[in-house]
Amino acid sequence: MIHELLLALCGHTGSIFIADATGKSKYLEVSNSLIALHPSERELLSRLAKIGGLYRYFQNYATTGLEGRHPQQPSLYIRALCYGLQELLREYTNNIVDMEADILAESHNSVTEMEARLHDYQLLFPAVERLLDEVDSREARGCYVLELLHRHAASGIPVVARSFNRIQRHCHSLLIKQLATWMLHGLLYDIHGEFFIQSDGVPRVEEVKPEDEDDLGIGGLSGSQLRDVLQFASDNQGFATPGLPFRTRYSPGQPSRTRYFSVREDLRPSYVPPWLADKILFIGESVRLSEQNTARPVHLGVESLLRGRQDEFAEELARLESSDLDINELSTVVESIRVCVSNSLWTLVVDRGQLLHHLGSLKGFYLLGRGDFAQTFISMATRALEGPVTKTTLHDATALFKRAADCLGCESDPEFNRFSFRLIDDPKSNRSGFDTLSLSYSSVWPAHILINDNALEKYDSMFRFLLAVKRSQLVLNDIWAAQMARRKPKYNRTDKLQWELHSRMAFLVNSLQFYFHIDVLESEFCALQSAIRSTDDFDVVRHAHDSFLSAILSQSFLLLQPVAGCISEVIRLSVEFQSVINSNYPEERLSSELNRIKQLFVKNTNLLFRLLSNVKGHQTNPHLTQLLLRLDYNGFYTRNHSSL
Repeated sequence: MIHELLLALCGHTGSIFIADATGKSKYLEVSNSLIALHPSERELLSRLAKIGGLYRYFQNYATTGLEGRHPQQPSLYIRALCYGLQELLREYTNNIVDMEADILAESHNSVTEMEARLHDYQLLFPAVERLLDEVDSREARGCYVLELLHRHAASGIPVVARSFNRIQRHCHSLLIKQLATWMLHGLLYDIHGEFFIQSDGVPRVEEVKPEDEDDLGIGGLSGSQLRDVLQFASDNQGFATPGLPFRTRYSPGQPSRTRYFSVREDLRPSYVPPWLADKILFIGESVRLSEQNTARPVHLGVESLLRGRQDEFAEELARLESSDLDINELSTVVESIRVCVSNSLWTLVVDRGQLLHHLGSLKGFYLLGRGDFAQTFISMATRALEGPVTKTTLHDATALFKRAADCLGCESDPEFNRFSFRLIDDPKSNRSGFDTLSLSYSSVWPAHILINDNALEKYDSMFRFLLAVKRSQLVLNDIWAAQMARRKPKYNRTDKLQWELHSRMAFLVNSLQFYFHIDVLESEFCALQSAIRSTDDFDVVRHAHDSFLSAILSQSFLLLQPVAGCISEVIRLSVEFQSVINSNYPEERLSSELNRIKQLFVKNTNLLFRLLSNVKGHQTNPHLTQLLLRLDYNGFYTRNHSSL
């Protein structure tokens, strides 16, 4: 029976140890035909048979996983898990072989002694079973396998914690492989979409050579596997996402295509902090710049970007792979790479790329910093763009844009030629040309790293909003000029209503204009310039630019829909006010229309003041306080809340 027990411990069945007849249980059982066994002996043999049944289950699991026949989707992390599982099973098999040798040498060995020698596996195998069951039940794949391993490794049983750490080492080897190829080469070695950094909507490699998957050596640092990855990325742009970092692809003479790289939180292991994942994302995106743009006028290759320290960083990552992964050590390596890359990018983008000059151009046109140009363009384009959109609207807007530049001498500025108009698709056919006008900018290399498609969308939102406010201000100025030209000795009630409504509208719009351009844009842009000039770290520059865009959007109330809606309604009423005045309505009809506009204006301005007062209670923005003081300097709005 001892030899049959040894075979059962290796997963083989016989006349004494049999498999479950229903096939639902993983464990082996003691046959009921042995009626001479004492219950305690049967219980002892059942415990050992359970170990053998789990061994057989683990062996089948590892074999199917390594051969690619696992019921889940293909996964490199499942394969790495199976490699670690096989290592544990080999150690277990060696113990069985040693045990058999001792039994053959000493015939008095008992089943009790065998159980004592396999005691650790009575603790370990059920823990491994729970891990595999959870992997299957949750359909875990990718870095989520690391998360489950990390949870199960946090055990107070030394043999369980030690064995799970050995399995983790295999999976962490693959993680380091992916980190190395991403941070040192800008490539995603992620054939099954498992890495916690993903490129949205980009096709991946569907086929990979089996020998490449089997190689779990020094990941991404040397060897045939990395050469195959690099060669494939060069030959077929489907493996690693074509394009440049920071969500922009640059192609001379072609519109940019947006490529989004982001951290997938559902794949990020919990022991990899979000700030560390963001650094890894930043490094890889930056290195992609030098890897993918060998034809740019000012080329900074990967060797230059890493300042000749690529081999040094590769060795540091290799040391992490050869030992248990320490997040603190990984953070130190990632930070050293980030500092090196960030300093190189600062030299490239800020110093050589004249970033401040490009940002000044964006401020001048997108943020209407060149007020003379905005005023000239709006004055010229009013007749062409105030009506509904037609087939010639875009052509007319472009021609008037260039004519305004000619009047002010902007046509010789190289930056001016990078701006162009486009029309936003809008299902509302009654929208005017001004309402659907959008400004585009062809970002120059390497400034496009910072001035990417995502940033330009925010700049364009500000442009459309500020253009509407500026147009409203010019409309009210035209109304005032027309009123002054029609001065007469005596005014009737309708004339007085016009003057009153114009005065209140002009006061509000002028106050908003001063707030937007002086308190918000000028203040935040000066802070951005100071931040850029005071550092040589590109990551700091990037965060400063992102903060600048977030600040002007929030402080301009574009992110607060109720406030933005009130301002838009005031702008619409000012344009309608001009239309009513220029119409040939009879006196009674004109008075009725003006009263209607006044009621709507009063309602919206009182609502706007109340909303801004509520916003002030939740923000510490001193400029908003100044705006409210400017609007309500005499307590007028405070006394008129009842008008709502």
